[in-house]
Amino acid sequence: EKPFDCRIWPFRIMDFNGKLVITLSPVCPVMIKKPLDKLCELAKELAPVILDEAKQNPDIVKKYIPNYPILFTF
Repeated sequence: EKPFDCRIWPFRIMDFNGKLVITLSPVCPVMIKKPLDKLCELAKELAPVILDEAKQNPDIVKKYIPNYPILFTF
């Protein structure tokens, strides 16, 4: 059983100026080549699960890292 962060990688949940956002790690060579609209759709599908986990475990929310594309905002 992997930690939650590992299970959703290359997605990350981050705090961007006080808002929770789902981002994409730009170091993943496979995902970064996918169409942005498809990645946003997937992030939207995963959003309820990710938000629920963030509420239960706020330590998984990281500070926003510049250059991480924001795919979904809560």
